[in-house]
Order: sequence, then C-alpha cells, then structure tokens
Amino acid sequence: MQVRHPVYGTVLIQLSFADVEGCASVSRSLMAADAKSRPTQAAATCSGDSASSQLRAAAILRDRTALSLYPLEATTTALCQTFAADMVASSRGAMQIVADCKDKQGE
Repeated sequence: MQVRHPVYGTVLIQLSFADVEGCASVSRSLMAADAKSRPTQAAATCSGDSASSQLRAAAILRDRTALSLYPLEATTTALCQTFAADMVASSRGAMQIVADCKDKQGE
C-alpha cells in the first residue's frame, strides 16, 4: 500500500503485503478508522510497484491476529513514526511495532 503526496504524486509511505487482498483488507480497516486519518487514507492505494529506493526510513509492524510482518517505509523517520503509531492505534491492539523507525542510510 502506498500513500502518495496529493499534489506531486510522489510516494510518502509504503507498507508491504504478501498479496493484494492483504493490502485491500488493511486499506478498508484504515478507511473505517477515525476521521483524523481519512485525508491520508484517501491517498492510499494498493500497488505492485515498489518505491523502496526512494524512501529513507523503515520499520516493521506485526499483526498479532494474522501473525504477519509488514515492512513499513517512509520518506522521513518522523513520518514513519507517525504512520506506525496511527496503524497501531487504529488496529485496536492487533498491530504492534516490532522494529522502530530508523534511517535506512545507517544499514
């Protein structure tokens, strides 16, 4: 799932899934979340194209119910942290951060 800048169309956040249905399911869940996150979610789309090389920060989320790991990448560490926290909050305890957001340049 990618969240793109509403004007420039560049990818700001990317959350990787094993398949399209996983992406669609999380997108539906996020759309049902509180109104505060709706502007961001309106720009979210499921895509098979990776923007990983353009994104500087990375984290890993875990879905406790599906026992799945989801790599999260973003343009900045701050944006990564905000989106990861929003994902955890909107999941009602199903998601957790297992690897905090870090700059990928330090890999």
